[in-house]
Amino acid sequence: MNLHQLQYFDCLSQTLHYQRAAEQLGISQPALSRSISALEAELGVPLFERRGRGVELSRYGAAFASHISLAMQEINTGVTRVCELADPGRLTLNLGVNYILAASYLPGLARAYQDLQPERPIFFQFHQGNTLSVLKNIKDGICDLGFCSFVEDQPEIQFHPVISMKMCVLAPAKHPLLSRRSLTLEDVARFPLVLSLDHTYYLENLFRRRNLTPAVSCRTGEDRAIAALVAQGFGLAIVPYDEQLRACGVELLSLDEPDAFRTYYLARSRTRTPSEAARAFWQFTLEHAEAE
Repeated sequence: MNLHQLQYFDCLSQTLHYQRAAEQLGISQPALSRSISALEAELGVPLFERRGRGVELSRYGAAFASHISLAMQEINTGVTRVCELADPGRLTLNLGVNYILAASYLPGLARAYQDLQPERPIFFQFHQGNTLSVLKNIKDGICDLGFCSFVEDQPEIQFHPVISMKMCVLAPAKHPLLSRRSLTLEDVARFPLVLSLDHTYYLENLFRRRNLTPAVSCRTGEDRAIAALVAQGFGLAIVPYDEQLRACGVELLSLDEPDAFRTYYLARSRTRTPSEAARAFWQFTLEHAEAE
């Protein structure tokens, strides 16, 4: 048993999906499967059970996960502390972030913040995931701050809107709607939809206000995976506009809907005392927020 195996188990226990966990870890899915199988063989029990396209924790895995999550939190805290001791002038920030913001909004924000104080370098650690995993990492103390969607009934979390992104429609090549310059919700509702596993109440409310109930063909973890399913003909999708999604083999169509914006929030714990770096970055981000 080694640290990598425990890291891989911890990630998979949160995502419950081999492909998404492998993407977050930066390894191949077969490598992740081999590592988990070796860990299960060493422990002599199954840690996961298959469930549709994903997995779920077995009773052994659930018991193991509760301890490993705490252990990984302590290890991350220890690594951060050693880095700070080795370089007292360097501050460390652990940021949870939704996938789309990790490739668009956050790099520029982090660069702008670092440029303000070149004499005090910030060591950024970015933890990508969906909204639920970002919030869990904040609650567990793994991340200082998070960039994610708003979720109701989270009394431990303070949210503040920071950026709104225009939504667009993803369609596969040769789709009949490609001849249209822009689409309405009524146009989209005629076809099956691919939705995110993340909270999509904002999108469902758009349709509900028009008395529309589109069929949902499937759900998946993040926008690139959604685009890949659209490209294979599983349906249309409504996601934040991102030119990089064209590489997945889809077309991005305009959505003629004034309320079709996705707002992302900066989040932090209400119960944990923030570090100096976290307080400063929180304030900087709010001062540069593009959404209210």
